[in-house]
Amino acid sequence: MQEPALSFHHAALKAEWARMAIHRFQQAVEKWITGCEYSVSLKQNADGAGYALVVGVELPPWIPLWAGDICNNLRASLDYAWMGLVRAADPAMNKKKTLPIGANKKDLLAKIQNSPIGSAVDQASFLLTEIIGSHRDFENGGSQFLSSLNDLSNWNKHNLLIAGYTVTELSNVQIGNVKIGKLVNSGKGNVINMPFAVAEPEFTYDGKAAIQVIFGQGDFTKGECILPTLVIFHERCLHVLKAFCEAFPSPHNPAL
Repeated sequence: MQEPALSFHHAALKAEWARMAIHRFQQAVEKWITGCEYSVSLKQNADGAGYALVVGVELPPWIPLWAGDICNNLRASLDYAWMGLVRAADPAMNKKKTLPIGANKKDLLAKIQNSPIGSAVDQASFLLTEIIGSHRDFENGGSQFLSSLNDLSNWNKHNLLIAGYTVTELSNVQIGNVKIGKLVNSGKGNVINMPFAVAEPEFTYDGKAAIQVIFGQGDFTKGECILPTLVIFHERCLHVLKAFCEAFPSPHNPAL
């Protein structure tokens, strides 16, 4: 099998490995949530206008480790596809080349022009600028997905990926003599703000808090639930790989 089809196959394998990892990760997180211990307390807001419901959960270290590995695998799959173009131009090329992401279209085009992809420059320029949007000018077609995945992967290479948690709701909440019913967290993070003053910060509620694991950093992922975000990352990664295969057609390309 010749390049770039060979590298496209490897990219598809990497993406499939990430999909299986997401499935196992989801099962493990759901099991942890079912049995995790947490604390719930009221804390007066700094402005004294009310109280915040603070829920404390100790996250196990395997959650950010596992999520970081998945992000790295998905980012690597896109680099595999780009390396297919590099190796098609120079089969002896062993130096790592990553899928370029520009600040804007002009910057991206300059990076593509300077890439060792030979005669594939024209197709790659249209593919990355107009189809994939491999740049950070989001008002002009840039991909927030690529930006977010790239930033998370780069962070994870040198730091442990930051993960947090949020409590989505509590049932039949009562604070003092005030009956609230269901208390829903409409914001991101582990605090549910209550826009009224309560003289006595004692409360009761029924059942367990609904806990979700969230990203703790990233311009577009901070506060977003990790599991559904990873699923979206995988789906969009497949769209990018499919776009590569369509831009450089071959009967040997993987079926995506």
